[in-house]
Amino acid sequence: MKIHFIGIGGIGMSALAGIAVKSGYIVSGSDIEDSYNIKHLRNLGVKIYIGHKRSNLDPKTDLIIITSSISKDNPEVLKARQLKIAMKDRGEYLGKLMKNKRSVAVAGTHGKTTISSMISVILDKAGMDPTVAVGGLIKEFGNQNWIKGKSDLIVVEACEYKSSFLKLKPSIAVISNIEKEHLDYFKNIDKIIDAFKNFLKLVPQNGFAVVNADDINIQKILTNTQFDFPIITYGMSESLAEWRIENVKEEKGQVSFDVFKNKQIIDNFIIRVPGKHNTMNALASIIVTSKLGVNLKTIKETLLEFTGAKRRMELKGEKNGIIVIDDYGHHPTEIKVTLEAIKNFYTNRKRLWCIFQPHQYSRTRLFFNDFINSFDLADKLIINDIYEVRDTKKDIQAVNSKKLVEKIQEKKEIDTLYIESFKETAKYLSKNAENGDIILTIGAGPVYQVGELFLNENCKK
Repeated sequence: MKIHFIGIGGIGMSALAGIAVKSGYIVSGSDIEDSYNIKHLRNLGVKIYIGHKRSNLDPKTDLIIITSSISKDNPEVLKARQLKIAMKDRGEYLGKLMKNKRSVAVAGTHGKTTISSMISVILDKAGMDPTVAVGGLIKEFGNQNWIKGKSDLIVVEACEYKSSFLKLKPSIAVISNIEKEHLDYFKNIDKIIDAFKNFLKLVPQNGFAVVNADDINIQKILTNTQFDFPIITYGMSESLAEWRIENVKEEKGQVSFDVFKNKQIIDNFIIRVPGKHNTMNALASIIVTSKLGVNLKTIKETLLEFTGAKRRMELKGEKNGIIVIDDYGHHPTEIKVTLEAIKNFYTNRKRLWCIFQPHQYSRTRLFFNDFINSFDLADKLIINDIYEVRDTKKDIQAVNSKKLVEKIQEKKEIDTLYIESFKETAKYLSKNAENGDIILTIGAGPVYQVGELFLNENCKK
């Protein structure tokens, strides 16, 4: 079977392409630019074209896989229709992979990459040989976000955008939290809650769900909907959840916490990724993997060794006593939580520089006031130009980074600058950051390049 992926370089598509190769299919694909994921697929023998052209598509192709970002007038899509080649979107194809398997699907506005990565690494360490397709590169998998296992277990990250996760077939569902996001599609929080409720309804009677009982929007689903499968709840110490976390301590580069089930202590766990929110992510992974039969010793050891998925509070390096951290956070809540986690984790550091690249004009416009109040824990803030994705002319005309900077400056609480380019940002940091400072680059676009430029620059202060 010959499969062609249009938009093959995306984090989700590249995982499916890699799994397809290891499943014995002939794989090709195209994307607008080269990337780390594409280079890895080329090393597996995948023929990849840079740029979208009709000539990229072999008429003998059996199946086309597309992403939600591919337009209807894409030349390869038009040719596929002309040739009447079968076409599926990424969600449909992922759902097909999950059919008739013990499938774990991790959803939520925040945390789903970390939870799905933790679950995947624990199952792999336990010798359960899962297939994995998640949204972040994992060191334990050779800095890839996928593996093709031989067992009937599959772990996937379930994306809610355009309700894509409703095409999946989970036997085990995890929901970390529900918040306003992707408002260019959902319009309001009620639509988002309905989508997550329908996602839960996909779980069969012999499956189960693991959900965060502390989340008010998840509570609404549990209060108003009856399900015919077990729902396991988790939360922090003040919650009424079945599984709970207590006694969280952040010190010496690690976070320790006690896990209780029905008010009986299970054990103490230690993780080396910053933040109380990551103890919740770890708890979700503990519940799922223990239910799947992994022993507690293996879970504890694996979580202790887990250093996080790439671009999730990733320590990039150190230069002149200044450490550089990168994070994928692009939602106001994610920014707040990340800043808090870094402040609490690195208590012996001086100033925290936050370099933010807004992701999408539409998201920046819709969450404008929230972004203004997201950076209060930063000592210095630099905002780069907005990364454009799926934006309308109305969105682009309505907002820009300069306007956001001006509003934050009006608060007179944070030293805030607008710097257009990554290169100029790195130069500014080289001249102004001092020994003992932290530089955090944050955003879903390529803002990580600022940290890399800073670490590699030879500029003298």
